[in-house]
Amino acid sequence: MTNKILTVAKWEFIEKVKTKAFIIGLFLMPVIMGTFTVLPGLLASKSDETTKKFGLIDQTGHYEKVLNKLFAEKYKLANGMPNYALVKIEDSDTSLAHLTTLGTARLRENDIEGLLIIPSDVETRGVVELRAENVGNIRDQERLSKSLEDIITQHRLSEAGFDAKKVRSLMSSINVKTIKISEKGEEKESGFLETFVSGYIFIM
Repeated sequence: MTNKILTVAKWEFIEKVKTKAFIIGLFLMPVIMGTFTVLPGLLASKSDETTKKFGLIDQTGHYEKVLNKLFAEKYKLANGMPNYALVKIEDSDTSLAHLTTLGTARLRENDIEGLLIIPSDVETRGVVELRAENVGNIRDQERLSKSLEDIITQHRLSEAGFDAKKVRSLMSSINVKTIKISEKGEEKESGFLETFVSGYIFIM
């Protein structure tokens, strides 16, 4: 009985492997997986060549100079110029709706990469708005949000009577380096991409 089952299973496997659908899927699946998983990460890690301009509507009136200074110090291009620059959206009509309309128009004209809106209650609610045609750029979003988070946290600490610089030095980030240990005890530095690709090849 067991031999018959194995024979039928072997025949089914061979027949499936011969089909065009299997062959096409075998080569097409890695392309699809790479497009939706690996490619976005590679594009996000690609360095910019020119300064990206973001429109800024700051209802607090506190963040334009501080953010531009932080961008100039922390994120630089290969030529030494800042990776990001904030352009203040302003007009005689200072209402949020009107300024948002002006900023969105400049965004659609490709005059700016995105529109950052900082509401007056940002320090209590912790919410800002980023408008862009390409909202999938995770790197830019993370950098903008991290910069704002650092500045707002320092301001909150100062308001509470703490030494913001000293607290910040105590809260330095920790990077985790992953080391893969083989069955033989060999050590090898390994990341997510390598593990993903190896696992996928094994499954295929």
